[in-house]
Amino acid sequence: MIEAVRQFGQEHKGMRNAAIAAGVGVGLYALYNAVKPERHYDTGENYFDIIRGFNQTVIDAVGEDVGYVMMGGGASAALMHPETEIDIENRRIKPPANIHKDQFREDNGSMADIDVLVFAIDTKDEEDITDVDRVREALEENYGSQLKIGVTGLHAAENQDIEPTTFSQKLLKNIKKDWVSDRIENVNGERFVTIADIKVALPEEYFEPWEMELTNEADGNTEAVPVFHPLIQILCYLSRACHGIRPRDIPKVIDGMDNIGSIFGAKLVFDEKQQTASLELANPVDDGVHAAIDFADQKNNLRRRETKKRMSESQAALLAARIAIHRQLDTRKFTIQFGQGGWIFDNIISKISGEKQQPIKSKRSSVPVENVA
Repeated sequence: MIEAVRQFGQEHKGMRNAAIAAGVGVGLYALYNAVKPERHYDTGENYFDIIRGFNQTVIDAVGEDVGYVMMGGGASAALMHPETEIDIENRRIKPPANIHKDQFREDNGSMADIDVLVFAIDTKDEEDITDVDRVREALEENYGSQLKIGVTGLHAAENQDIEPTTFSQKLLKNIKKDWVSDRIENVNGERFVTIADIKVALPEEYFEPWEMELTNEADGNTEAVPVFHPLIQILCYLSRACHGIRPRDIPKVIDGMDNIGSIFGAKLVFDEKQQTASLELANPVDDGVHAAIDFADQKNNLRRRETKKRMSESQAALLAARIAIHRQLDTRKFTIQFGQGGWIFDNIISKISGEKQQPIKSKRSSVPVENVA
């Protein structure tokens, strides 16, 4: 019987390979269903009520001199609200007191997140507790039960040049490198933003935060949270993925630019076919915004005909193939788990590829964290 099965497999390799592929697909789907986050069918509490005391939490963890910004949906919600006021002179964003963002996403029931970029090196060393670790731990302590916490820092530039040793590590490193943009710092303190084969220098103006002034509707108290320049916030969505704007980010970009475009003299040019966008400016902006625009424009040219001008034909073809794969993966709910922030990436792929994100428990500091209401 075994011999008959073996002989059948040798004579029908196509059917055998199809069966193996189907088995792998079924296995991956079963794994996804086993680990996918709990669904919620209500929108939960108001995101902005949950994060009260946010800036003070960060200060208590690492001191007043910490440089950081809140990115992602929290900052974007303010830009998308039609009643938000923009004070260019004082670099301030003031959403209305009644601004609301759902705790759980309506489309898939997943938990909203707090995305934070700390302007400090994240060493990924279990023995080295950094400001990035302290901020992550403080936010997990105060808000982790109600929101998903995503805290990243700057990565050391020399780490980008460490070559993996195995085939799987090389493959997964390329997937990681192409999938999402990264901010790095070299030994001279120079900072860059990178994706695929693109690297753009970031001036100091890029890291000079604006303030998002939040007013509590119940008691009228206000607090300020550092955020990116509004145009940089929009540009982060334009340039964070190699293949174009992620489908779920398109409404944030369009609605945000509808509200702030005329204020900054900026126009969004959207290419629906390529799923890319660029900004055209009528008014002057600082060097930080120009660097972000330059990066987004270069990322829009991650196409084979453009990359082969600066790479070999085979490298350009390989990059184009990876970009096409990313575009397909990023439009399917199951394969989103393979991207940064997805369970499968964070817990499996990142470890195999050497991009392991150290768990909070392995970097516990001895400084107690106080809960802030």
